[in-house]
Amino acid sequence: MKSEQSPYARLILACLLVGIASGLLVVAVRTSSIAQSPQERKVEENIPKTLPLKVKLKVEKEHQFKDLNNSEWLRAFELEVTNTSNKPIYFLLLWLELPDAKSDNNNPLAFTLQYGRIDFIHFNTQPVDTDVPIPPGDTRTLTIPDEEQQGWRGDKLRRNLPDPGKVRIEFVHLSFGDGSGFDGAGRAYPYGKQQSSTAPCRESPVQTVEKEFGKRETLACRSLGLGRPLAYALRCYFVSANSSGCRFKEGPLSHVGLLT
Repeated sequence: MKSEQSPYARLILACLLVGIASGLLVVAVRTSSIAQSPQERKVEENIPKTLPLKVKLKVEKEHQFKDLNNSEWLRAFELEVTNTSNKPIYFLLLWLELPDAKSDNNNPLAFTLQYGRIDFIHFNTQPVDTDVPIPPGDTRTLTIPDEEQQGWRGDKLRRNLPDPGKVRIEFVHLSFGDGSGFDGAGRAYPYGKQQSSTAPCRESPVQTVEKEFGKRETLACRSLGLGRPLAYALRCYFVSANSSGCRFKEGPLSHVGLLT
């Protein structure tokens, strides 16, 4: 009896082994497929909750921007910003930061995303007829300036940099054009008076912006260089070790145009 069952037992064992081997092969193939499939670019958002602002990538372009195999990812970037306040927004400045891509000075590289005149970082700047705000409830689309796209391509080629796997949207400044707005920390201004006369003075919105500019290097420096009109130079906020750079400074500023 025992000898008659042995062939069947061996057959069943062989079938089980084949089944286990096939299962392991399928798992291995699937794992390899997942590992080889293109991963998406990670997008982080650092927008203070205190801001009356909603931001999101444009749905039609989101996949193209996140696709790590898309060499034209910069052109695919379109950020929709919605004014959720009850006042018009005359100026908005954000950064698209590349936290893992450093400059020669080990500072994160960043692209500027701007709406409106940069003059509005001064709280006393008044709107003029040519200023077109973002009305309450309305949405505008911000894109990466062409000169900064060129700056990245040049820097990437010169330093053999890979396209970033992660980007971060950072808030810098918002102005309602009436002397009020929000600084980079998400604090509303004009600021309240200090409770103590001996307390140190709080930085102005302009000083807050200037301090933040010193922590990053925008790609405009790479493509524009120096000796350009102020309207262009103002996009370069960091002093590069490779040149005398262009510093942010107070005073009358030129019109840089609108992004719609």
